[in-house]
Amino acid sequence: MNIENFTGKAEAYSIGRPGYPKSAIEYICSLVPQDAVLADIGAGTGKFTVTLAERGYSVYAVEPNADMRRQLAITLAPLYKCKYYGGYR
Repeated sequence: MNIENFTGKAEAYSIGRPGYPKSAIEYICSLVPQDAVLADIGAGTGKFTVTLAERGYSVYAVEPNADMRRQLAITLAPLYKCKYYGGYR
């Protein structure tokens, strides 16, 4: 797996990538209990992570790309129900 594909592109990705359809999020949330603790693996800039946290879930976000992870940290800074981690090599 090449974790450098998004190096230098994280800010543009964060701005330009659309969110997830509401119906998809509602379906995913219907599959797990409200008190579930979730993991967003390959979290990118955190769009999905934030969406889950806004619905009350505790979320662990893992992102291996350093640039994406920096943007993820910015995105998640105001959210107390999210923790983020670096990736693997």
